[in-house]
Parts: sequence; structure tokens; C-alpha cells
Amino acid sequence: MAAEVSVIIPNLHSPIVDRTIRSVESQATDNFEIIVVGLDRHGLINTNNHITFVSTGRSVYPSVARNIGLDRAVGQYVIFLDADCVAAPGWLDALLFHLRQEPCAVSGSMHLTKDNFWILCDNIATFHEYLSNLPRGTRPYLPSFSLAIHREALLAVGGFDESLPTAEDLDLSIRIASAGYKLYFEPTAVVYHYPERRSAISVFAHSSVSGQNSMRVRLKYGPIFRMPSIVQNPLGLLALSPVVAAYVTLKIFLGDPHLWIYWYTSPIIFLSKIAWCLSASRALADRQAMQSRR
Repeated sequence: MAAEVSVIIPNLHSPIVDRTIRSVESQATDNFEIIVVGLDRHGLINTNNHITFVSTGRSVYPSVARNIGLDRAVGQYVIFLDADCVAAPGWLDALLFHLRQEPCAVSGSMHLTKDNFWILCDNIATFHEYLSNLPRGTRPYLPSFSLAIHREALLAVGGFDESLPTAEDLDLSIRIASAGYKLYFEPTAVVYHYPERRSAISVFAHSSVSGQNSMRVRLKYGPIFRMPSIVQNPLGLLALSPVVAAYVTLKIFLGDPHLWIYWYTSPIIFLSKIAWCLSASRALADRQAMQSRR
């Protein structure tokens, strides 16, 4: 019998990928498969009838790893789960509930923990719109750390853009929504996120990479984002970066009172948004330089 559910895990030497796999196995039925794609120097992946490991032989973007897994997957329902995420009980059923109702895409939520200050800052800065305390509903974009998609929707849009190191989920969300499929956020599909970003440098570097690639996607789909002309100019965004960072930081905390207990992360989040703006400004400058050479 072909698997009904295919769970695809892109992995680049995650030290907790075995926990990630077990968290899926513990709540999956017999009619499922787990496909891990990437590299595993820690030797934490044990294969069996349900678990397949596809080695890429070298480091690849998560978008590439996910597409490799998608090519191998046979399930009607495809779920992407990052290798630094541990799924809470009930995660799988909560995602499948939506997929079994209609062809669509649905993201799970992230539950904040205070185990590590830098991880907490990074999770709030990056995933504040997808926290487990927020209400369910439709969303314009979905993150890929825990993303379930009906195979019909994936086939309609052709998978992830492999040229994007990050923001590939933003790009995919736009294409899925443009193809007429709904995007849902399901807060009861909870994961715990333990990235290897445990220092100020790693948090700011993550924001910087995100800014560059998010701006690439925003430029690609300009009419959808409707960015003010001043922030489409590299010098304009550069000059306004403290204002933009302050505005976004305030919006994060004022928009979700549950985050007020983490007020002490706000300076780091502000600085991470500065890093985002500076990198996005460089992406704008690169775009202008490319256009001037044509």
C-alpha cells in the first residue's frame, strides 16, 4: 500500500534529527513514510521500512533538499518539517485535518521556550506571526519549518525555488495562493524549535540572510507586496533602517500581548531588524546594478 502521508525532513548535520524523527513516528499511523534528505555526520538517522535517508553528498539549500524529497515522496499529503524541530503530540492530526477537507496548504505553530536567550530572540524575530498562542485562520504566507501541502497544490506550482537559500517558503506561498489554494495557520499543530543559533553573531547573520532573500522575493512579486517607493530604493531603505526596525519591533510586541513577558529580547530583535534592512538594501542595490548593465 502506498503511503498516504510523506514527511520530508531536510537535514544538514542536525544534532537533534533523531528526536525530530521520533516525534513524527510516535504519532504517525502505518500508512506513512519519512524521507530525510541531506547530510548526517552524527549518524543519527536509522532507516527502516518507513524511514528513508537520501544523502546529497554535499551541502545543499533546504529548497533543493525538499524538492529531492518531493521527487521520492508518494503520499497524497506532503509535510515538510525542519530537522531542528520536534513535533508535539497531536501535530500530525491537526495538519491532516485541513488537508483532508480540501486541497490546500497549512502551517503548524511554534511554541516559545526560554531554554536559550539567543534562540528565543531568533524565534520571536523570525516566527512571531506563527506562535502557538495565536488564533487559527487563513494567512497570506506560510513558513516551511512545519508545512503541510496537498499533493495537488504542490504539483500545480512545481515545488520550491531552488535558487533561494532562504525565503523559499515565502515564494512558494505566493505561488500556491495565486493558483487558487487556501493557506491556513493551525496553532494546535505545535513544534518546538531548537536551531543552532546560540549567539548574537548567528542571530544577526540569520536576519541578514533573510533580508537579502526576502527582498529578492518581494522584488519578484512587486505588485503583491506594494512596497513604498522609498524603501524600494537602496539608499532610502538604508537611511530609514532604524525607523523600519523600530516600527517592526514595536508592531511585534504591541500586536501580541503574550510576548510582553519577553520584553528583554526587544533590543536584540531591533538590531536583528536593522541587519535585515541593511541586507535587503544590498539586494536592492544589486538589482539596480544588474538593471543598469542591461
